[in-house]
Amino acid sequence: MLNRERPAYVILSPEDHSVASGAVPRRKLSEALAILADASAPDRAFAEDMEAVLASVGPSPGDPWAQS
Repeated sequence: MLNRERPAYVILSPEDHSVASGAVPRRKLSEALAILADASAPDRAFAEDMEAVLASVGPSPGDPWAQS
């Protein structure tokens, strides 16, 4: 999606997905950022769990799309 020949950021909410057809409601970027700022902070324990999972799997391949 372009706006004045520049990429436009589109953030959809669950209410936006419920719109089956027609125009998608739009929000100003400042309003979207305010919504994101009010969101819950990341869970530190979850991040630590993910680090443990990644460590147990090993390094990722240099080219993830290469044939195995």
